[in-house]
Amino acid sequence: MLTLYKYCLLAFTPALKYYLSSRVKKGKEVESRLSERYGQSDIARPTGPLIWIHAASVGELQSAIILIEKLKGPSIQFLITTGTVTSAKLFEEKKIPNAIHQFVPLDHPKWVQRFLKHWTPDLGLWMESEVWPNLLLESKKLNIPVLLINAKLSDRSFTHWNNFKSISKKLFPIFSMIITQSKKDKLRFDVLGGKTVLGNNIKFNAAPLEYALTDYNTVETSVKGRPLW
Repeated sequence: MLTLYKYCLLAFTPALKYYLSSRVKKGKEVESRLSERYGQSDIARPTGPLIWIHAASVGELQSAIILIEKLKGPSIQFLITTGTVTSAKLFEEKKIPNAIHQFVPLDHPKWVQRFLKHWTPDLGLWMESEVWPNLLLESKKLNIPVLLINAKLSDRSFTHWNNFKSISKKLFPIFSMIITQSKKDKLRFDVLGGKTVLGNNIKFNAAPLEYALTDYNTVETSVKGRPLW
């Protein structure tokens, strides 16, 4: 099945390029950066240790930012990949030090090979439930350790993967570790053959939101004596 998946994507290369072009017209891709979806980049790989964090969209990127705060060091560089325009804009707004953003390549065998050979990350951290077969298999070939962080599986996703155990039993063991959000998620990844560790939801470790103390005091005074939540 995985071989069939690989060759189907190779056969449909023109269709995938057309698909990306159509997304540009809808505002779902950045035309000037479309080459990144083909695994190409004009940015050179930084020297030193490079940690690659893949976050699908805005929610996962928020978790990734929390993770970066815990991992950052003077010599560590970060490569952040996402798949949406909104997440790219959020990355720009946050101005994360020592971090480069790229759009993740589509799961086309040649495109993911090009991406991985260019960046050669020392470690891959994928957020929540992002599992791209070719990207994962090529990472294994290049001996790039990949962990699934803040991992979760919805009822629908679990049913989907469980129906294709011949595939899931080959893919999920590739992750060096799967750190789950809950016991329920851990049990599900166990069934699919993953090497799991029970964690918690990284979003709970976010710093408190910023606020203006004067405004806070004004609101607190105005609601004094009334139920507050």
